[in-house]
Amino acid sequence: MFLLLALAVFIVWDSRRLRDKAPEPLSRERLEQGFLPRGFVPWHFHLGLSGVLALLALLEWETPSQPPFTGRWSWLHHAVFEIFGERGLFAWWLVLAGLMLVVGVAQLRRAKGKSRGV
Repeated sequence: MFLLLALAVFIVWDSRRLRDKAPEPLSRERLEQGFLPRGFVPWHFHLGLSGVLALLALLEWETPSQPPFTGRWSWLHHAVFEIFGERGLFAWWLVLAGLMLVVGVAQLRRAKGKSRGV
């Protein structure tokens, strides 16, 4: 259900984005070059990462992790678990998701301001 909702949100967002701009005709030389990808857009990355981290928080809420933790970041998971308890890892992922959301929205606002010439 979540993926269908995400697809619907993307379709609405993309259709509005496409309606805002008139299509520009491409020259013959540009058509022969084929598809040229745009550069990295930081706010896309941070908002997407925020969504992934929120899903990790939801997963941690439904099935909390228990020690012994394994893997490269097990020391961090163990420390958060020891300090904040069983729901500490949920809070950890939620805080990171909120931080990435704030960073992504700030970058989006900055990009919109540059495009307006402010």
